[in-house]
Amino acid sequence: MGNLRKHLHSAILLWGLSLGLGSLPVVAQQVPQQTPNPDITRQELANFDRFLDTHPEIAKQLQANPSLINNAEWMENHPDLRAFLASHPGVREEIQETPRFFMERERRFENSESRPGNPNPDITRQELANFDRFLDTHPEIAKQLQANPSLINNPEWVENHPDLRAFLASHPGVREEIQETPRFFMQREQRFENNENRPGNPNPDITRQELANFDRFLDTHPEIAKQLQANPSLINNPEWVENHPDLRAFLASHPGVREEIQETPRFFMQRERRFENTENRPGNPNPDITRQELANFDRFLDTHPEIAKQLQANPSLINNPEWVENHPDLRAFLASHPGVREEIRETPRYFMQREQRFESTENRPADLSTREVETFDRFLDHHKDIAKELRQNPALVNDPEFVKKHKDLRSFLKNHPEVREEVRENPSRFMPREARLERHDVGKDRDAHRNDNHGKKDNHGKKNDHHKKDKKDKHKTKIEEKESLKANHPQ
Repeated sequence: MGNLRKHLHSAILLWGLSLGLGSLPVVAQQVPQQTPNPDITRQELANFDRFLDTHPEIAKQLQANPSLINNAEWMENHPDLRAFLASHPGVREEIQETPRFFMERERRFENSESRPGNPNPDITRQELANFDRFLDTHPEIAKQLQANPSLINNPEWVENHPDLRAFLASHPGVREEIQETPRFFMQREQRFENNENRPGNPNPDITRQELANFDRFLDTHPEIAKQLQANPSLINNPEWVENHPDLRAFLASHPGVREEIQETPRFFMQRERRFENTENRPGNPNPDITRQELANFDRFLDTHPEIAKQLQANPSLINNPEWVENHPDLRAFLASHPGVREEIRETPRYFMQREQRFESTENRPADLSTREVETFDRFLDHHKDIAKELRQNPALVNDPEFVKKHKDLRSFLKNHPEVREEVRENPSRFMPREARLERHDVGKDRDAHRNDNHGKKDNHGKKNDHHKKDKKDKHKTKIEEKESLKANHPQ
């Protein structure tokens, strides 16, 4: 019996001990686990968060698969990220050490903007990025909305800005958020825009307006655009600039652009390329259209105003074989410009809209009046040799030796300072306008000549009729006289 008691006592002790030991893991589980990467700082998270704010596509991919940060091939395809990590070694070290944990911390950092005090936590990076790109290409709308965000809820104001109306229609997420909290949304957008002015941006002074102005200039000078994109440092080569009078004139009249592009040529051209590429984002039905193709077709339409008129009214004509067949010049042009042919046939309406926008850039600034063009056209009408040389090479008007050699031109420019100012400021824009006016005048003269000839033929016909009638009347009179004579003198 005593032995039984001892065994029972031992069993109870063992059971109690097992219960005690079994609870130990629970206690251990309650001890906070160590963070896998305690070296991550708030500053590193803030820096990377700002980078991702302006690169929502990279953010999206890294949040889905953080290990991409250690994928050499993927990194090679994202030069902006590569540059950022090179200039932020702290971020690079921590994210490469624990990619998933770093991205979780970054997500928590980003979500902190959705805590109490944020009147609209639903705004996403993608919405900000989309609207920022739109504002980059519409600096005037940007300026007005930054001054008065509530305009976005003014139906009349929105109605007067069809591009904004179309953008909001195709981006319902942006529309909903900006209309819900206009001021807060614009503050977030401004912060998004300003991220480009943080450390790592070699030139934070570049404005949207400067980019827009230079982009318009390059749109009408695709050869200059091509050379500067290949070698931005050309902008600081005096000899190269000297050989491009239109660029020289543009920089002289846009000191802001001149200062910024000369300060950081490569960075300015990268920003301009990004500005230009906003037209290639979702919503652009044909991102392959190039400036050169638009310039080529614009020049063709300048010399074929009737074709231009018909295509602007009905772009789908370009895919009508019979219509094209009836316009041999167009047929020949498309045959020799396969790039234009492919793009205009793919999206006729959109191509013509882009061409129209390209054409409109030739009407900026608005200080070039028809009167000045007409005045110069009259002068050239009486100086065919000067007209021929200037139409072939408009830059000659800024060549002192050429002007000195043509006394009449020198005298004309002296007596017409307003023409002199405009033609010298932008010769390549002024002379095509003059040439178009000349073609228009020739067309009118031809029509008038046709009408005169037609009138002469009519008059000649009428004279013949009168002549025949006179002859007939005279013949009739002679017969009557003979009959009268016979009656009075029967012999």
